[in-house]
Formats: sequence, C-alpha cells, structure tokens
Amino acid sequence: MKQGSFARWFVWFLPLVLLLVAAPAALALDGRTGENVVVAADEIINDDLYITGTEVTILGTVNGDVFAAGQTIRVDGTINGDFFAGGTAITVNGYVADDVRVAGTAIIIGEEANIGSDVIAFGYSAETLAGSVIGNDMFFAGLQLQHAGVVDGNLTADAGGIKLLGTVNGDVEVTVSATDETAGPAPTVFMPGMPAVPTVPMGLTVADEANIVGNLDYTTSDNVAIPASAVIGEISRHLPETTTVVVTPPTRTERFLAWGGEQLQTYIGLLLFGLLVVWLVPTWLRRTTGALGHRPVASCAWGLVVYFGIIIGFAILLVLMIMVASLFGFLALDNLVGSTIVLGLFAIVALAVLFGFGIAYFTKIAVGTWFGSWFLGLFSERWGNSQVASLFVGLLALVLVTSIPYVGGWLSFIIVLMGFGAFWLFGRGQYEHQAHAEEAIQPEAKLGSAPA
Repeated sequence: MKQGSFARWFVWFLPLVLLLVAAPAALALDGRTGENVVVAADEIINDDLYITGTEVTILGTVNGDVFAAGQTIRVDGTINGDFFAGGTAITVNGYVADDVRVAGTAIIIGEEANIGSDVIAFGYSAETLAGSVIGNDMFFAGLQLQHAGVVDGNLTADAGGIKLLGTVNGDVEVTVSATDETAGPAPTVFMPGMPAVPTVPMGLTVADEANIVGNLDYTTSDNVAIPASAVIGEISRHLPETTTVVVTPPTRTERFLAWGGEQLQTYIGLLLFGLLVVWLVPTWLRRTTGALGHRPVASCAWGLVVYFGIIIGFAILLVLMIMVASLFGFLALDNLVGSTIVLGLFAIVALAVLFGFGIAYFTKIAVGTWFGSWFLGLFSERWGNSQVASLFVGLLALVLVTSIPYVGGWLSFIIVLMGFGAFWLFGRGQYEHQAHAEEAIQPEAKLGSAPA
C-alpha cells in the first residue's frame, strides 16, 4: 500500500465521526437543530454555536467557536473563533478568525473566504477558489485537491491528484498517486444537490500561473513537468516507499517441523481438556465409551441424526423466538417481548457453545479414550481399564489419523459423529434404566399398601 493511502481512505469515515460527536453536543448545550437551520445576516451570537441540520447556513456573526454537522453546510457570515464541521458538502465563503477543521465529501473554500489561521481538511475533494485567503497553513488528506487561492503559510497534502493554480507563500509538501492510477467515478454523481467538484487528474499538476514562494517537495513515482517560473525555492522529488517481500518456500524439514508443531499443539490441548474430564466426570466418560464400544456403527448413525438435529434446532429456536416475541408485541406486552428475545438468544448461544465444545473436544475425547482402551486392552487388561493411559494413547492416534491429507477431514467428521452418537446412546440408556427402575418400584408400593 502506498504511503499515506491509509489516511486518504480513512477520511471517508471522518464526516460520520464528526457528525456523531457534534450532534449530541448540540443537544446537550441547547444548540440549534432542525431541517434547515439559518443564522440570519443581521443576527449576532455572543457564544459558541452548536448547530446541526440537513442544511446549515451561517449568514450572521458568531463571536465564538462553531461546531456544525449536516448534509450541506455553508458559511457566508463571520465566525470570530474556530470552525469545526462534518458533512457531505461544506463551503466556507466568509470570514473565520481562527482555524477551519472540516471533514466532508466536497469541501470548498470560496472566492470571498478569509481564514485567519489554519485549514485542516479531510474528504473526497477540496478546492480553494481564486480570491480565497488562508492566513496560515493548509493540510488536506483525501482523493483530490485543487488550489487556486492564497495560502500564506505552508501547504501539506496527501491525495490521489493535486492541481496547483494559486499562491503558496511558504513551502509545499505533497504526496500523490501515479498518473496511471484511476480514481473511479466521483461520489457526487450519485448525490443529488451536491456542488460541482473539479476534475483533477491523478498525480501532481503545477500550472504556469502557480506561485510557490518556498520549496516544493513532492513524492510520486512519476516525473512531473514543473514550470521554472512557478517555484522560487528548491524542487525536490522523492519516490514512494515500497516494501519488497521475498517469499522463500519452506524446506521439507521446515514443513515437517511446522506440521509436527501444529499436531503437538492440538494433542496437548485435547489431552489437557481430556484429563479435566477424567477428573470431573470419570463415570460419564466410562459409560459413554462403553456405549460406543458395544455399538460403534449405531453410534455413527445416531451421531448423524444428532448432528443435523442440532443444526435444525438452531433454526427452530430462532423461529420460535420470533413468533413468541411477535405475539407478545401484538398483545402490547412490551416487557415480555424483550424478555423473550433475551431468553431466546441466550438459548441459541448456549446451544452453539455446547455444540462447538462437543465438536472440538468432547467427541474426540470420548472416541479417543474408547480407541485407546481397545488398543491397550490387546496387550494388558489393566492398561485397557486405565482411563488416563487410554486417553494418552487414543488421542495421539486420533490426532495422527486426522492429519492425513485428503482423508483426515472425513475421518475427523466420522469421529465427531461417533462421539455424538455415543452421547445419544448413553443418554437413552440412562433414561430407559430410570424408567425400568420406576416400573419396578410401583408394584412393590402397591403390594405394601394392600390390606393384611
């Protein structure tokens, strides 16, 4: 990315930022707001002015600072202070005693503008018309700048295209794009009511009538033809800073080490989580792996049902939440609408978290422990009955097989299905066991209550 391009494109967001900052301030300090807000020509305001509206026009006098936000902002009067503005089209064609700091799509310093200090502007286009006077420095960042007025200080700009027609009594330091770059259509084409903006070619253009009293320092990849009479000081050109990234393909050893490090990280993460499961719920893990060992094929089939059932469950929860909230809204039960949405979102998030942990950890821990127990049982029954040993060996095998190119992803999906299926079989077994226990208790209770 060319140096300064971040600032150039960042300026698109500044009008919104200034709008959000200025509007609350206006409301908090009883400033003026409305559709079309006008400070009349015979009006004098002896205070700071906070003003917002679709169209803002200042024709009178403000003895203080002005903070303005709106779509179209125009100053034809007098501001004896600073002028801050954020909007789409901003025109300053009056007197501002101090600084002008603005951000907008189109910024115009009119032919009758007289600004006592600095101008700092961000936007798509900025233009100083012939006859305008800026008493100190000017800074601009955006896409294009055309300067035809007078800047008594220095001019600093970073833009795609800059055209100098006027006078700068100090130094000029600019960074511009190459002439072969294109800016695309102006946004003003799609904005009705926008003022016309000049068409500035990409790169730096210095006209014969330009007058730069100080030095000209410009950065671009192009050679620019600069009239000798336009610059009194020295002319310096710099090439844009470029960063060349040389990508060296990794060696076979580096690829192997990277692969090994990734698999080791995965293994350690699963192992630590698995040891936590063994410590907290060893009985659950033993019974789940037992269900998986007795019916591995059925576990995979049931896992497919559970997997897609959970996905459908997300949609059902969302639709149910919307329907219930809409019903409460129809019945004017506003408090219940908010509660329904909060509870619904909480349920969806909770289900998503459980689903994610199930895929990432629980299914792999269950299947890995089952496989490790089976494998170690081939050599020693004591090892096969050890959950910790089974976890170490099973997870290692699982991490290795799921890292096989092309087939590893499918194997990982099958492992997830087997894990979810084992959870289902375990849960169903627990439910059936509880139901049988209750059926066995009921006849005994009836016999105990029979008369002697």
